[in-house]
Amino acid sequence: MIRKLVLKNWKSHEETVVNFDRGTNLLIGIMGSGKSSLLEAMCFALFGTFPAVFRRRIKISDVIMNRPSVKNSASVELEFELDGEIYSVKRTIYRRGNAEAELRKNGALVMADPGKVTGEIERLLKLDYDLFYRAIYSEQNRIDYFLMLGPRDRKTQIDELLGIDRFEVARANASTVINSLRRLKIERENELAGIDEEGISKALAGLKNEAETLEKEKKNVLAALEAAKSERNEAEKAFASLEAMKKKWDSLQQRKSGLEYALKKMEEEIKLKETGESIGNAAELEAIVTSLEGELTQKSNALSELKRKEGSVRQALSALEVERRTKAQLESMLSTIPGGAEGAEARVEELSKKRDELVKALAESKAREKEIRTLIEELSSAEGKCPVCERQMDEKLRLRLLESRKMELEALLRQMNNWTSERTNVEKMLAEAKRIAEHAGFAAKRLKEFEGLEEKLAGANQTLEMVAGEIAVASKTLHETETRLTDARRRLQRAKEIESLEARIASAKSELGEISAAIATLSFDEDGYDTVRRRFDEARERFVRLEGEYRLFEEKVANVRMRCHELEDQLKRCAEKKESVKRLGATIDGMLVLQSALVETQAALREELIEAINTTMAELWPIIYPYGDYDGVALRAGEDDYSLELHTNEAWIPVDGFASGGERACACIALRIAFAMAIVPNLRWLVLDEPTHNLDEQGIRALVDVLHERIPEIVEQVFVITHDENLKEAASARLYRFERNKEVGEPTRVIEMRS
Repeated sequence: MIRKLVLKNWKSHEETVVNFDRGTNLLIGIMGSGKSSLLEAMCFALFGTFPAVFRRRIKISDVIMNRPSVKNSASVELEFELDGEIYSVKRTIYRRGNAEAELRKNGALVMADPGKVTGEIERLLKLDYDLFYRAIYSEQNRIDYFLMLGPRDRKTQIDELLGIDRFEVARANASTVINSLRRLKIERENELAGIDEEGISKALAGLKNEAETLEKEKKNVLAALEAAKSERNEAEKAFASLEAMKKKWDSLQQRKSGLEYALKKMEEEIKLKETGESIGNAAELEAIVTSLEGELTQKSNALSELKRKEGSVRQALSALEVERRTKAQLESMLSTIPGGAEGAEARVEELSKKRDELVKALAESKAREKEIRTLIEELSSAEGKCPVCERQMDEKLRLRLLESRKMELEALLRQMNNWTSERTNVEKMLAEAKRIAEHAGFAAKRLKEFEGLEEKLAGANQTLEMVAGEIAVASKTLHETETRLTDARRRLQRAKEIESLEARIASAKSELGEISAAIATLSFDEDGYDTVRRRFDEARERFVRLEGEYRLFEEKVANVRMRCHELEDQLKRCAEKKESVKRLGATIDGMLVLQSALVETQAALREELIEAINTTMAELWPIIYPYGDYDGVALRAGEDDYSLELHTNEAWIPVDGFASGGERACACIALRIAFAMAIVPNLRWLVLDEPTHNLDEQGIRALVDVLHERIPEIVEQVFVITHDENLKEAASARLYRFERNKEVGEPTRVIEMRS
């Protein structure tokens, strides 16, 4: 028995707790109030899915609440009682992340893996999702659903409900396979008909004979090739010895010719270098170059020192020019100040004195203001006597004195305001005068530092002119030394080149003598060399020709053997196709037997299930319909349709078209329960979603009576969802009302009512 269901953030249910009892539990409410969501949650808690998700109409994350606020997770917890034990299963899903599940028994955790939890519940209930959906869970408006279908669809869907549609699918698949195998067998037979097996065998025998003949000829050519190879190797060995001697002789002749040519060129070059000016000895020229290089270094260092000195003078001259410009700026600034630095100091002293006078006057006025205010207070409270001289004073005099003091106070305050404004202005002028005096003092001090500046500038310019003259003289003497050094280096280079050529000529003459002696001792006969070379070329050509013939025979043998293999493969494929045709025939015969067995098994199973359903309906009918006009109900299976029929006056009539709404509802309920009990023998629950669809008022009244009084005698728990207020009386267990304002997207409210 299902005891309790808890939903959190599941579709429109923010937090809903619903308790159930044995009997008919009824959930009533308008469309969209969240009734069907409760049954979907029940199915999900048990099996981890429900029809809309299983058929992929929605994703599981779509059930997480979006309105009035978006939630990140949703959970369902279902508690049920089985064999005296209390079980609870809880499943949680997230927008991001894996789902979670846990199963508890009497409060203790059993397991916490979603797949394992589903498997354990199926084991406990002896029921999986497929059976639950087909036998127990009736989706919206499906109580008389089968009567609304056409014959072909009704037969298909009832076969599917009973689980025998798989036989029809298997039979159709078997027919498809048989047709495919037959087409394949015909293709193989047609291929065999186009193959000349006898002709291929004869051609293969001829090719094998040809291969044997070619192999014999190839062996003869191979023997001749081996003899030619031996002769070629001997000739090659003799030729190689002479070839090495010839290479050495050619190399010596070539080196000799090269040396003779080089000697001639070097002697001509020496003559050219010795013509014209006298070069002199290389050692003497080395000494001259070394001396000039030392002289050049000294003069270069002296010139560098003069240029460094020039740079220092120019730097000092630039600094003096900067001081000249600074002096001019300071003199310009002082010219703008009246009286110069002394005038600025006098102005500061004048303003300071004026500020002190104003401060003193304001202090005296403050004291006088205090005295006057005290007199005004005393006069205001005086009675009969003067507060100053203590003489008798009438009221008129007191008022006159009081008015006089007030006027004096006003005049004093005006004067103090004027002095305060004037002091502020004076302080501003004093601050500015101090700033000007400070700048003027600084400028006067700096100007004293610049005394004698013009004399320094004249001296620096005179020094610069003198250094420039020295630099010009030093540059000229340096250039003359560089010219002499360049000429000495040129003559030294030519002297070294002549000495080098003379050494190379001596070396070449010595090497030439050695080469001439080596040529004389090397006895090489060019005519004998040509004879050996011709004999070697002939032996090599004969070997190459025989090698080509041998390779040609190899190719011929390989081609013949390849054609033999091709014909052998054709014969092998022919044999394989014959065997394939034989196997296909045997497989087709087997598939025909299987197809016939499937048809017979489906018919036998349908007959057995229909008999079981009708037996169950015969037992249920007096409980569901306790009236005498119809004493039986049965499901008939025809060639292409099922028919639900009622029995009256020893005749069977179809429910569709003859029965009233109530009779139709009772017959459909009986069929629904019989289906469930035939598929699930230990049936405990029945779920009906909007069962009043297509029922008239009489049918609804009959359904109320059946659900309240009859069904609980057969099924332990019934769960009914409806929007029909007339069905409230059907509740024999719990009755709940579901309310929700869909326009503003508020959560579902569940209110328990008295059943």
